[in-house]
Amino acid sequence: MQQQTTTAIPQSDLANGFYSGVCTVGKYMRDSAKPMLEGVLNPSSQEQGIQALFLRSLCWMTTLEKLNNPQDFQAIAACTRALLEATVDVTLLCHDGRQGQAGQKMLDWVCSAKFKICEQVINFYAKQGRAVPDEHQPMVEFYDRQKSLVPGLRSAHWKGKHPERWTSRNLPDDCVVADGLEGPMASAEMGMTLSEFYHTQIRRLNWSIHASGVAGVHDISYPSICGQCALAFKYSADLAMMTTKLALRNAGFTAVSQQIETDWDALRANRLLVVKEVVTKSLSIPNS
Repeated sequence: MQQQTTTAIPQSDLANGFYSGVCTVGKYMRDSAKPMLEGVLNPSSQEQGIQALFLRSLCWMTTLEKLNNPQDFQAIAACTRALLEATVDVTLLCHDGRQGQAGQKMLDWVCSAKFKICEQVINFYAKQGRAVPDEHQPMVEFYDRQKSLVPGLRSAHWKGKHPERWTSRNLPDDCVVADGLEGPMASAEMGMTLSEFYHTQIRRLNWSIHASGVAGVHDISYPSICGQCALAFKYSADLAMMTTKLALRNAGFTAVSQQIETDWDALRANRLLVVKEVVTKSLSIPNS
């Protein structure tokens, strides 16, 4: 009887395995999904929002492909959190049952957000008794153009205020809503709901993104950092695939081509195979 090994999997090897999954998903998004979505004619506000979020997700995946060193753990964490927010927003947009009102609401929020920062810059210099410098004049011009429009947008959508998110909810609450719409897909992709992922992973990753002090690095070992990177790579690829699937399904591509879902299955199998090979090699277990 072969003695069972108890050798631990090197965390850096596991991170490399999941990093390969990031590259695989990123390539599919660039080479397959992006051309299809760019072919949508006369996109509605809903479709514009979904395409923009897909492209943001692709950019984050392209960034992750450059972050293959454990010292990049803070940037990796930021990518993962951003991908969760994009996935949640795409889910909400795909299930907008009000003739695209959610898509327009998101676009209106963008205008309101830009207006807010312009207003803050103008107020900053006004409090100092200084004129806004020439290099910031585009902000003044944007403020002047939108000052009659933005109050109406805020009144229509957010009771006259500018919320931190376009939905008027916080991200944890939006995760709950998204789970109610696409819970089975989230569980199939990630092995947990979006809400569970937020509470068990994102709250911890936030320490490496925007927390005060050194909570993200205090008394943490190198193997733990590698393990954190491995999980972030894995979940980032899951989230990016979920966003991609939702975008393609919403655009109607899955309804006319069964090959797309076949490609998804093959891509997932490839990701799992790479990780299995890494684990097998690390433990020196012969392939059966």
